[in-house]
Amino acid sequence: DVGVATPGGGFFTTSFHTVTVGPQTAITARDTIRANVQFQHIGFETGAEDTTFTVFGGNVGWRRQIKANLIANGNIGLLRFDPGGTIAYSYDASLQWTVENTTTIASYSRGVFPSFFIAAVPLLSQTFAVAVNHKLSQNWTLSGGVNYAQNESIPAGIIAFNSYGGSATATYLITRTFTAKFEYTYNQFDTSFGEQSYSFDRNVVSISLSKQFQ
Repeated sequence: DVGVATPGGGFFTTSFHTVTVGPQTAITARDTIRANVQFQHIGFETGAEDTTFTVFGGNVGWRRQIKANLIANGNIGLLRFDPGGTIAYSYDASLQWTVENTTTIASYSRGVFPSFFIAAVPLLSQTFAVAVNHKLSQNWTLSGGVNYAQNESIPAGIIAFNSYGGSATATYLITRTFTAKFEYTYNQFDTSFGEQSYSFDRNVVSISLSKQFQ
């Protein structure tokens, strides 16, 4: 998860517009390669200030089914972040392992994202995560995960923060197209901005109902 620690503020509006295009092809029975070009326009609006960012770049990826229950994924690319013309490389890797009704995914990613709070700068974010999904019965699915992220401004020294947290979710299939979800999420943020530093946490409990129309 990527977000900027902030002690609070008024109402604001964010908008994300993303276009991604590229081919994907299977080169063997177990290997798939892909290439993508991506453009993003990101906006942040408050009553007093509007800030926009654009991100343009591309990446290449590879998916390998090592065994019937073990899959590896990887991507590497370059991004240009404006304003400022910052160029940074990005990559991510994950390993997915399935045993009977349980799927575990371990992942690492490095990317550039905009900071809207405290300072309008690009953030270099590195995230480590582990997620587990277990199908308890035909109707019940349990999932959970933990994550840790290191975030630093480009250029360095303006803002930096570490965050870690976890989540637990129970999903109940009421009917074939009607689902109830119960979720708890916890996040802790430790932030430094110049010579100032502060920490805070967030606890979120949500209940949702969803209906698919066919």
